[in-house]
Amino acid sequence: TLIVTENRVAMPLRRALITAAEQQGLCALLGPRIVTLDTWLNDFLPTPQRVCDEQTRLLILVEALLAHPNLLRDANPWALAENLLKLFDELTRNNIAPATRCEDFIQTLAQGYQLARQNIAALTHEATLIHTLWQAWHAQLQAQQLLDPGAARRMALSNSLQQAGKQVLHLIGIAPIYRAEQQWLHQLVQHDNVILWLQGDSFDIERPSLIDQALIAQTQALQIAPPPVLRNNDYGQLLHTIFHPARGPLMQRSSQCRNELPHAPLTTRLATFAAHDDEHEALAVELQVRRWILQGKQRIAVVTENRRLARRIRALLERADLVLQDSAGWALSTTRAAAAIEALLECCEEDFAHIPLLDLFKSSFVFSNEDAIEIKTAAYRLERDIIRHENIARGLQRYRDFIQDRQERLTELWTEQPSRLLALLERLEQATVALRQLTLGKHPARRYLEELRRCLDQIAMTSALHQDAAGSRLLHALEQMQLAAQNSDLQMHWLDFRAWLGRTLETVYFRPDDSGSPVQLLNLAQAQLQDFDAVILASAEQEQLPGNAFNSPFFNDSVRHELGLPTREQLTQQTFLQFYQLLNSAPHILITWRQENNGEGISKTSWVEAIESFVTLAYARSLHDEELAQLLQQQTSQVFRSDTHKLPAQQQAPAPQVNSTALPNVTSYSDLQKLVDCPYHFYAARCLQLTPPEEVQQVLSKREYGQRVHQCLQAFHGKVAGLPGPYHGKLTAATRDEAMTLLELISAEVFARDLADNFTHRGWYHQWQECIPAYIDWQINREQHWQCRQLEFRDENQFTPTLKLKGQVDRLDSNDDGLAVIDYKTGAVPSMKDVEAGEAIQLPFYALLLQQSQSSPMTQAEYLEISSKIKSKVILDHDTLQALSQGLATQIRTTFDALTQQQPLPAWPHQKTCAHCPMDILCRKQIWENNTA
Repeated sequence: TLIVTENRVAMPLRRALITAAEQQGLCALLGPRIVTLDTWLNDFLPTPQRVCDEQTRLLILVEALLAHPNLLRDANPWALAENLLKLFDELTRNNIAPATRCEDFIQTLAQGYQLARQNIAALTHEATLIHTLWQAWHAQLQAQQLLDPGAARRMALSNSLQQAGKQVLHLIGIAPIYRAEQQWLHQLVQHDNVILWLQGDSFDIERPSLIDQALIAQTQALQIAPPPVLRNNDYGQLLHTIFHPARGPLMQRSSQCRNELPHAPLTTRLATFAAHDDEHEALAVELQVRRWILQGKQRIAVVTENRRLARRIRALLERADLVLQDSAGWALSTTRAAAAIEALLECCEEDFAHIPLLDLFKSSFVFSNEDAIEIKTAAYRLERDIIRHENIARGLQRYRDFIQDRQERLTELWTEQPSRLLALLERLEQATVALRQLTLGKHPARRYLEELRRCLDQIAMTSALHQDAAGSRLLHALEQMQLAAQNSDLQMHWLDFRAWLGRTLETVYFRPDDSGSPVQLLNLAQAQLQDFDAVILASAEQEQLPGNAFNSPFFNDSVRHELGLPTREQLTQQTFLQFYQLLNSAPHILITWRQENNGEGISKTSWVEAIESFVTLAYARSLHDEELAQLLQQQTSQVFRSDTHKLPAQQQAPAPQVNSTALPNVTSYSDLQKLVDCPYHFYAARCLQLTPPEEVQQVLSKREYGQRVHQCLQAFHGKVAGLPGPYHGKLTAATRDEAMTLLELISAEVFARDLADNFTHRGWYHQWQECIPAYIDWQINREQHWQCRQLEFRDENQFTPTLKLKGQVDRLDSNDDGLAVIDYKTGAVPSMKDVEAGEAIQLPFYALLLQQSQSSPMTQAEYLEISSKIKSKVILDHDTLQALSQGLATQIRTTFDALTQQQPLPAWPHQKTCAHCPMDILCRKQIWENNTA
């Protein structure tokens, strides 16, 4: 029986055995059993008792924590329980149990922390927490007749010594750091029942290297003498010298090594690459993998502890049609199946907010027993016609109301969609009734899972998830949670259930089937004892190697040593040994790291720093892969997918010509302003009629706030259906309070729906309320010279035979001399400089717009700023207004005549204009701006 560290080691080991047999003339081999230690120990587990699964023991500990609020305090029970379970596992696997009396346990910890008796009070909470929870946890396990996995493992180890007989075990790479396994292995060694295979180097007991220290610690723990090791090759000898500070200073060792190994064996086998950032490193790894594939290498390993970098490397390789065999897999939380579950739960807790609702409708897992095309069509109509067009952000009943309203208004257009959409919403509502009720109050843990599974069945998600590999794994995880909850009386809130589910989806991994890819993605532990053609160790930063994975909220190293637990130094030694073994696993090795993250510098691991410094001193050479760096700078080295044989030409600023038939025959102020600001914006918006979809506003925007203010003033000065007003009579100081009361009443009605939708809208309402007194004062002064004539009215002007002007005017006042246009501004007000220069054309445009419909002359135009103060801005008198409007008229005629003759509409880069342009995705200013310059 061969016991290995990872199942993936079994196949190459079996192939190696067969190859060795063939070399000795054997045509067949009755292969040994090759298993991991956990698999082998399963045959020796105690049968009467059931071993507690991960979910059950987590619930037991969380329940115990919640039963001791004085110990829990403000901590997250799920996170604390997870850390406690890790500690309890360590204690169990090291044959350690806290003292029976809590006072004795506190004293033990005090010795570890080296605290005087008078300072022991600082340990009371930590010691009491661990001691109390340990006792409560084991009492509950005993009450449910469950066996802790750590205790079950200890019993299996003991049983194997009695039941395995004279069977000889070959332990390959097994170097236990926990006392229970060490004692078991020591017993096997004493009875000659084991052959232990370790990968290392020559031992130097008196002056051990870093490599020796790790191996010596293992042999000492097993109470065996270090065996003789064959002298390594030149490459291994050089590595051993690098990590052997006991042999002398770095300069001395490097000089000695240069004399003994003048050919620098390391430089032909190992290279390094310092990337600028994450993306640069991912590109470097992907490019090197492709280079090795082209060289015919069959077994390539990308080894990293950085899962974020691993996902990016995977995406880049798939773009190059290279499938990456990911041995670690992905957390279920990152799968499409988990995203669908998350959208469903967000719908339940957020009153079917439009974003999770649309995500749910668009998921292939939902309503899988319905026609897929019909579901997609219904989702499209719900998003486009109801959510975006009507600006409905949440609420099933509100969706229904607007669907029915739209059906009544558009009877001929909406024939089939309303009933289909309403049926789907009804089905979703009925399926989630019980789940939504669980969002309030506390309920048994099993209730949440029962109702979730029932809901998944009713919307046909269960069957679809079963047919998906990741979905099937997710359903299995839910089943494990449900089995654990069946034996628990734990009552929890909705947020606790969400935390429990979230933790499960984060900690349970989905591993795809073996694709047979030549490129494997591994972590350091998974790469042990394997042989590759080439290896990339990515993300070799200090924060990853050895990293912070050994940090625990409980106990420092001195306390861990006092208790007999592995210290950080021991765990780091284990990681270093894995790092060293990786350096011996392939004839070609590349080590990469990033130099910065979000502008902050990052240090590479001290292990790589030692290698680079030694090679520089010994051979005056750099391990940096210059060829890879140069290739990365060449565009031809990157994968580029195109549907054309040639790359597109270097892009210049767009300047399209438009056929006269595509020119609009009706234009507004906003269209002309686009033409003034950037002709290309006008081309995209009016000639191509492209308008980006508006975002669903869950909170009032500045524009919508302005619309509410306009409506309030319109109702105050003129009749608006459904609102109080207008105000009759002349405004004076005597009637000021009466006018204010009416405007406040109107405002309350206008903002009523907004306040019901979102409490944060009260800020906008309060802002307008503060403006009301100042507006009334301004209007009192205004009425001394002008009278309000028209409000919020639309007008048209057949400007030329082929062009009509149209627009909506906020307010038109009159007196004996003529008319005055007022445009309300609740936002930024154009400057007089921009108006006079023809850059801001709104006021002159209104003068052109009204010249046909109004018999009286236009004598004044202005903006009314409505903010913290009410003030007239940019007041244009008769002469200025006439000059600007005539200039604008000439400009419009000239421009549209030129456009009719197919003059180009170029893009004009301007920082202020481009900052808010919705057409930047078409214009692509970032690409051509430097080329144009």
